[in-house]
Amino acid sequence: MTRRIRSSLTALACATLLGVAPTQALASEQGLAKVGSEFFDLLVGRPTLFMATVAGTVYYVISLPITAAGGQSDEAWDRFVKEPSDKLTMPLGG
Repeated sequence: MTRRIRSSLTALACATLLGVAPTQALASEQGLAKVGSEFFDLLVGRPTLFMATVAGTVYYVISLPITAAGGQSDEAWDRFVKEPSDKLTMPLGG
């Protein structure tokens, strides 16, 4: 009798786990995708944005006499320095 109860409880536990597993798998895949995008952003995106900010600053300084003469130094600052630095300070994975 105890064998029969034990096997019934085991079968019930297995059926319950099989019914719950797909929803947990979907939830963990979405969480894993978010963690993966944050990791990729930290590993590749942020160093690239930092280099773009530094290069944009250098380019802005070099082009400053020309853009100042044309009255477009503010636009050059926004384009080469402000945009990359704003993206650099955004939350990870965003």
